[in-house]
Amino acid sequence: MKRKLFYIIAFALGAFLVTDFALAQPNSNSGKSRWSIRSFDMGLTNRGISVGGTWRHHWNRVQSTPLQFNLLFYRDSDKIPVYDYYSGQSIDTQTKKVMFLNMRTGYQHRVWADAIAANVRPYLLVTGGPALAINPANVGGFFERWGKTTLSYTANLFAGGGVDFVYSRSSQFSVTLGYEIMYFPAQVDGVQNYSGVVVMLSFGERL
Repeated sequence: MKRKLFYIIAFALGAFLVTDFALAQPNSNSGKSRWSIRSFDMGLTNRGISVGGTWRHHWNRVQSTPLQFNLLFYRDSDKIPVYDYYSGQSIDTQTKKVMFLNMRTGYQHRVWADAIAANVRPYLLVTGGPALAINPANVGGFFERWGKTTLSYTANLFAGGGVDFVYSRSSQFSVTLGYEIMYFPAQVDGVQNYSGVVVMLSFGERL
C-alpha cells in the first residue's frame, strides 16, 4: 500500500511541477507569462463526472497548446437496482469505484477567426497524454477499500471541438464536445475500454 501511495503522490507532484515550470516561463517580448488562459473545468460524460484545470499557451491568434489535468469519477451508466420481494425495497447493486487521473497536451486551432465576431471563437482540439486508474475495492469500509487499491497506467487521447465565449477582458466561458479514447492493456475492475463522450464546461480567466 505504501508503494501505491508513493506512485500516486509522485504522479501528482510531477504534474504540478511541470505546470509550475511552464507558467514561470516568460515571454521574450513582454516579460510576462506565455500562458494566456487558465480555467476550471467540469466534465459531463457517459462514464461519470470530472473536474480539472487547463492552462493554454497561444502561439498566435489561431494556434495554441493546452495543458490539461483531469480527475474522472467513474459511474456505471447501466446500473439497475434489484428489487427484494421479501422486504419490498430496491437494493442498489455493487458499483465500480474507479477514478482516472489524466494529463493531456496537444494542439488547438481556432476556426473562422476572420469570419465571425471576436468574442465568439470556435476551435478544434486534439490532445493526449498519460492516464492513471486508481481502483479501490468495491466492497468494505472506507479504509478497507482503499487498503486494497490497485493502479493501472495507459495513454488517453481526446479529439473534439468547442467554442470560447469571451465576455470581458479577463473572463471567458468555454464549451467543448469530443470523444476520449482510454483503453488499458489489462482489465481495470473487469473492463479494459473506458472510452466515451465528453462535454466539458470551462470557466476561464484571461491572463
